[in-house]
Amino acid sequence: MKKSKLSLPITRRQVLKAGLMAGAGMMLPWRFLPAKAFAEIAAVGLSDPALQPKFVNLVPDAMAPGFIYRAHGKNKYKVAVGASVQQTGLIDPITGSALNTPIFGYGDPANGFTWPGKTFEVQSGVPIEVKWENKLNGKPHLLPVDTSLHWCYSLPGYERYSIEK
Repeated sequence: MKKSKLSLPITRRQVLKAGLMAGAGMMLPWRFLPAKAFAEIAAVGLSDPALQPKFVNLVPDAMAPGFIYRAHGKNKYKVAVGASVQQTGLIDPITGSALNTPIFGYGDPANGFTWPGKTFEVQSGVPIEVKWENKLNGKPHLLPVDTSLHWCYSLPGYERYSIEK
């Protein structure tokens, strides 16, 4: 009969070995980050959620009169998507000051863009028309896009759509 490697009770050496392997496994994804990105994340301290306060800021009141889209004409709305800077509740762990966060939000150029977007208050069963406008003006995405990953149309020989086009 073959003896099992794991015997009960578990020895202190086995616990330490398992802990070291788990710790090494948790650090493995950091190895694949570009050095510059890791340095920026580590410098700001945003990589550690324990350093960020939780449930401190109130979310916007979705039914506040200033947070509701108003129709332009009969059941017609115009919503733009644009870049803005907003305080999302993140703080600088070193100074304790609120951090401004770049966002892609909803709204209009005259009144600004917010995230989350405003509320559509409509009557059930009554159709509405929403005209969406892109006001990003060619700005690159806020987050890096990994084009080396397979696109969702990754069947062999399929070339109609690509993440790079």
